[in-house]
Amino acid sequence: MAADAPPALYIERAAPIAQDVMRASGIPASVILAQSALESNYGRSELAREARNYTGFRVGDPAWAATDPYWDGSSYGSGWRKYATVRACYFDFARNFYRGGLYRDALAMLPDPVAFVLAEAPVYAPPSENVDYSQRVLSILSEHALTRYDLPPAQLALDPSIVPAQYRAA
Repeated sequence: MAADAPPALYIERAAPIAQDVMRASGIPASVILAQSALESNYGRSELAREARNYTGFRVGDPAWAATDPYWDGSSYGSGWRKYATVRACYFDFARNFYRGGLYRDALAMLPDPVAFVLAEAPVYAPPSENVDYSQRVLSILSEHALTRYDLPPAQLALDPSIVPAQYRAA
């Protein structure tokens, strides 16, 4: 995306991908869009343009690359993940919520994107690092009416390689 592209263009291009990710993961498309818009300045950041990293994920433990179907271990700059596609970045973002139990409380809020953001944002961007992160995400979600992209539960087909069994139970 060009550095001067309008936010609406980012959302228009990213929404179908976010919906595909929601279909497979249950993570609301609205949350994927809002957080990626914030983290990447609507796809205009250097990290998004050069590394297709729209979520601000750092490399972290190199061993993760061996078990991560969406990230091949490539990096950009000083320790940022580099993705082959925006789709891979979004799927990695969604998959992250199910790893390690850090987001257990947020996952209980999945049907409500606002409650989900309020529960996950303090873990994703601790207040000591970013005091108003959740409010910034919620502002983008509201300003662009992003919940219109969320799919009804009947359209979800949760992928067992992303979503553990305890979160797939009806």
